[in-house]
Amino acid sequence: MKSFQFIFILLLSILIFFHTKSYAQINTNTFNPNELIGKQFPLNQLPVSNNKIITLNQLKGKPTLVNFWFTTCMPCIAEIQTLNDIKQKFKDSINFIAITHENNKTVKSFLKKHHYTYTQVTNTSYFIDSFHMQTFPVNLFLDKSGIIRKIEGGIPFSINFNNELVMSDGKEFIAYLRKLLYQ
Repeated sequence: MKSFQFIFILLLSILIFFHTKSYAQINTNTFNPNELIGKQFPLNQLPVSNNKIITLNQLKGKPTLVNFWFTTCMPCIAEIQTLNDIKQKFKDSINFIAITHENNKTVKSFLKKHHYTYTQVTNTSYFIDSFHMQTFPVNLFLDKSGIIRKIEGGIPFSINFNNELVMSDGKEFIAYLRKLLYQ
């Protein structure tokens, strides 16, 4: 089992390295989360996968978790179930948005095999590029006014009682969302 963990971590690292390397060749700027903390989430309007549009004003009044992801990102896929579980805990008291550069057809095809309950925002390369993100997933926590309060990578992995590497239950994300909800 330890050899499986080692191989899994090695493959995950290689995927992240090559994805970062190829994306970095396009993007010469660097994603700096500290520059975004305390600023308004720069959402004017973006297309939602059901042919509607989402705006920042629609998100205001509730905290929001924004997940930047794409369908061939293994760490992104690995955290989907935990993100769904987090959404289930909070139901409609928090906005849950997933943003990808991929087109609507690609995302719909992916969603036929993978249950992902967040509102899907597609075709957003220009928007994602404006952040200069080089690795994924990225999760932004917005307060009720649409201000970015926290930025995290993917949900952390942990070692379970059998000494296996597993996705955590998202308790860090849950705690921070509760904080935003009751502010």
